[in-house]
Amino acid sequence: MESKISNYDKKNFVKRLFSAILFIPLIVVPILVKGYFLYLLYIFLLSLMVIELIDMIKISKKRTFMYLYLLICISTIFTFILSVLSFENLSLKVIEIIITIWIFDTFCYLGGKTLNGKKLMPSISKGKTFNGLYIGIIATLIITGLYYFEVYKDLNMVFLKTIPIIVLSFIGDFIVSVLKRSVNIKDTGQIMPGHGGIIDRMDSFVFVFFFFGIYLIIFIS
Repeated sequence: MESKISNYDKKNFVKRLFSAILFIPLIVVPILVKGYFLYLLYIFLLSLMVIELIDMIKISKKRTFMYLYLLICISTIFTFILSVLSFENLSLKVIEIIITIWIFDTFCYLGGKTLNGKKLMPSISKGKTFNGLYIGIIATLIITGLYYFEVYKDLNMVFLKTIPIIVLSFIGDFIVSVLKRSVNIKDTGQIMPGHGGIIDRMDSFVFVFFFFGIYLIIFIS
């Protein structure tokens, strides 16, 4: 039984890795290119997210929360597009945030699958463990700390950027897990092997950049 689970996890990880190799450039390249490519790509992603959410709304008994999350997704994507196009020298900071989210998500997954341990919230998400969360936090803090020290010579950025990103990323993932649990589904879709739907992959992104957009509106604009 153990070997079967192990083989399944390995296959699932390969699928996740393959999806990430395709998905990350898809997210990052438009930020560098900007222009119509940025508009088209992110509007396309938003369209897929809306389709997945509408499918969930159809079978949900708590539609108010679904509609609220739908509104957050729409406002986040449009604010994200406008901020990247409007503010100079913002692309690198945005990419740093995206990579931080990806590092945290990846090491949480690897830590959880490798060390297993006590379930973090078994009634909501059976796959998340405390060990996975700890590994994700530690790995993200170390990697981003080395990066900020090497590039900016400033470890304070770990407290100013990395920790808020980790917290918001976790909350974003938690919210989508609750929404999925409310309609009794494992994945929001099947478009990405090993990841499920677009919302499954964008849950942390949406919540982090929702507050990032609010920050830009209040303090920068």
